[in-house]
Amino acid sequence: MTTLGPRLGVLADDYTGAVDVAATLQESGVPVELHLGVPPPDRAWDRSEVVVVGLRSRSVDVATAVAWSGAAASWLVGLGTAQLFQKYSSTFDSTDAGNIGPVADALRAALHRSVPDPQLVLFCPAVPHYGRTVYQGHLFVGDRLVSEAGTHPLTPRDDPDLVRRLSQQTAEQVGLLPHQTVAAGVAAARAALDRLVARGVRYVVADAVDDGDLAVLGQVAQAHRLVTGAVGLASALLAGGRELPEPREGAEAPRRSGPSRPEAPPHALPGAFVAGSCTVETLEQVRRFEERWPVLRFRPTEVADGRDVVAEARRLAVDQLADGPVGVAAGAPADVVRAEQEALGRARAAELTERTLGEVAEALVELGVRRLVAAGGETAGAVVDRCGISRAAVGATEAPGIPWLRVDGDGDPLWVLLKSGPLGDPDLLLRALDPAGTRAVGSETGTVDAALRRRTRRPSV
Repeated sequence: MTTLGPRLGVLADDYTGAVDVAATLQESGVPVELHLGVPPPDRAWDRSEVVVVGLRSRSVDVATAVAWSGAAASWLVGLGTAQLFQKYSSTFDSTDAGNIGPVADALRAALHRSVPDPQLVLFCPAVPHYGRTVYQGHLFVGDRLVSEAGTHPLTPRDDPDLVRRLSQQTAEQVGLLPHQTVAAGVAAARAALDRLVARGVRYVVADAVDDGDLAVLGQVAQAHRLVTGAVGLASALLAGGRELPEPREGAEAPRRSGPSRPEAPPHALPGAFVAGSCTVETLEQVRRFEERWPVLRFRPTEVADGRDVVAEARRLAVDQLADGPVGVAAGAPADVVRAEQEALGRARAAELTERTLGEVAEALVELGVRRLVAAGGETAGAVVDRCGISRAAVGATEAPGIPWLRVDGDGDPLWVLLKSGPLGDPDLLLRALDPAGTRAVGSETGTVDAALRRRTRRPSV
């Protein structure tokens, strides 16, 4: 029996982004399967309508990013995937060299081997719900240009002009679909894109300031074999999608219904977090956790000087896990991060931090931790790779865009929460790892239940 391929294949440039888009699309009722790392050529597909592949391609060298992305795209194309979506950060995290542009080039080339020239590719990182909007080709975070709203130690956000930024990363001509055209509707947007194609433009940055704009782009992009953006456009693309084709006689269609009730881990399971993110959101989450449970902190310069953080984390876990969760954190304010980078070099500081947190996570799992939170995109990558996680079932969300992942193995399942640095309310770590099962009151910005606040404060390590 032959089988129709997935409707949508998503290639995310980091693991937390892959988890975010997988959870968001699954919540819409669409069956989603999640793969972490480049799938081997013979890996089976479970007939989910959407297949998400998470890669660590955001911060690696261009050649590696292109190789990984091309291999993953070839696997998806081999499944008969109808459409590819290149997923990147809503802050367009990249450098002058890439990797957004070079990866788009590679994906377009992979598609071109199986179908005629994809003609045109849209780029739109807007997620209005999180305050990420694009206007006149410029990326905003709230009411500020992205260049004024903080940076990332590996992928600086120093140029808000996305047309200029993308043009530095590709030889393709880059055009703009301005907001006034998007606001005029689907027909106007399609006509404008046709004019750009006639001029030789193949890559187009699209404005979007609200969900209505994304809905227009989702309709416009239905005929495109390759689309790029953040979770906002991925959701709009699926919501505005065409009906799945009827299966050929004797063919089996993809599953069209997702899990009725995503799973969540039992709160009695031993829990821990590792955090390398330096965002203000993660720093506050760690601070609040530290008011009640022990946190081991370290800096990469200390690791370089011989501090055995993994051994310290093991001792902490042995002493404390019976009473409650523990944490290990390397994140620090911007001035401290700069000093560490000046002392070690940016790449060396990042490598020491990621390697240490990955080894700590592996040690904690060996000691019985079965609820593990990784805070930060690079941290999540280190944890997933060190723990050998390649597939996971997407479970219940702890906060928007942050679902639990169930990883099955020989023994009891391991539940993992991969959190992008900026995501989550201030009490996320407390709530996710609370052994009593206390839940947050109110919305995403609510506070933890009073019962949790009455816990005796534990000293930090």
